[in-house]
Amino acid sequence: MQLYYDITNAFENGEDYFLGNIILAKSRADKSILEIIDGQQRMVTLWLMLKILSVLLPSVPKLKSMIEIESWETSQKQPKIESLIYEAKDDELKTIIDWEERDFIKTTSEDRLYRNAQKLYEWLSEYFSRLSENEKSAFWKYCIQSLYLCRQYNHNLDDPISKIKTDFDKTRQT
Repeated sequence: MQLYYDITNAFENGEDYFLGNIILAKSRADKSILEIIDGQQRMVTLWLMLKILSVLLPSVPKLKSMIEIESWETSQKQPKIESLIYEAKDDELKTIIDWEERDFIKTTSEDRLYRNAQKLYEWLSEYFSRLSENEKSAFWKYCIQSLYLCRQYNHNLDDPISKIKTDFDKTRQT
């Protein structure tokens, strides 16, 4: 979890942090939905980090509203992201959305996403144990204000990866 170390170091040094690129394309099935072509694992990790921050800082309701959405039909909570990668299946994200502190500590599973969530919780809770209340508040605000992604949108639905590679090759040649 190099990302954890990079973010905490950037926070401590007062530096903005570039997380990388996220490449999006319209879904073939539903043109109103954007799918992540590259960067899903990064997005799931950031979602987990926000979930953990919402558990560690229950007095900040904004964190909770950033990670979940309530279904207008059933009022059931759902993650704001859907995952198509094997490391993070949607049903696992829906389970984690309801986790409380005890779940991060006591859940036993061989599932990779659950283990990663627990490890990230362990690291962040240990890190928070060394911070004052003001520093904890500054940290979550830092995560919202000073972590950056570069979003790239691809209109070529037939072969989004080759289109991205072609665009990348063109920029390298100039």
